[in-house]
Amino acid sequence: MTLSRHTFPKVSISKTASHIAEAESDGIRLLCRPSTADFPLRRYHRNQHQYASILLGQLYWTSLVGTIQDESRHIRDLLNPVDSLNEETRQWNIENGLDPELGIVDIDIFLHTWNNRALWSYLPDFCRLRCYPLEWSRRPPVHGSDYHYQPRYWESVDRKTPEALLQVIWGLRKGNADTDIIEDTEILFESVACVFNRRVGRLHKSYGNGASEIGCLHPEDTLSCYQKLEDCLVVQDKEGYRICRDGLRNKHALFGYPTGWLPGPYEEEACQLASETPDVI
Repeated sequence: MTLSRHTFPKVSISKTASHIAEAESDGIRLLCRPSTADFPLRRYHRNQHQYASILLGQLYWTSLVGTIQDESRHIRDLLNPVDSLNEETRQWNIENGLDPELGIVDIDIFLHTWNNRALWSYLPDFCRLRCYPLEWSRRPPVHGSDYHYQPRYWESVDRKTPEALLQVIWGLRKGNADTDIIEDTEILFESVACVFNRRVGRLHKSYGNGASEIGCLHPEDTLSCYQKLEDCLVVQDKEGYRICRDGLRNKHALFGYPTGWLPGPYEEEACQLASETPDVI
């Protein structure tokens, strides 16, 4: 089936009280109230999202019986237009001096979440953080134009300390450091995560979102993934590394972590490891 951008009606981007009431009555938890101040999306992005809404709805039903690795014609017929849409958006962003990833539809996160009931509650906050229509957090996602954006939400949270510790831990693992040093640093990270999560909880409460877990650290899962990534590097398991890193990336994106918290692709990390390993004579 060929999809056209001109086969669906345009939706007004104005936000109304009825829209908000409808979203909340459908069980969509809002991380914060709508704000138009410093809203980064342009009309172009919102138009692109209107087209993407059709693809997301169809992909939702397809994902119930397939996966992103499924090479069936139906899956590819839906994923290819999403890829093309994203490429168009990146090019437009670059031409207009914007962040290349602004407004990009991260379809992997939706596919990952739809098939895991335990993650469904994260979708509303994920959509808000990525400047997606809130209606995309429904199952199935529907066409909509409710954007809930708060640019200064995280300003009072120190994200640099966890990021610095994770970079140290990853560097120690790649450098084959003493196990005691790695474990001591991981214990420090877990302690920092405990304090960090309390502060994030207080932040959410200050916005009236006490039930939200977005942004909270999950140190056990993260550190376990770091160890698996190290193991894959050591045995040169490129595919295993990719699968583990993709899973970690999905979690980081869904939980609202900065991209800097994620180790690099296999080629990048393997190259660095090789350059740092002294030649044996």
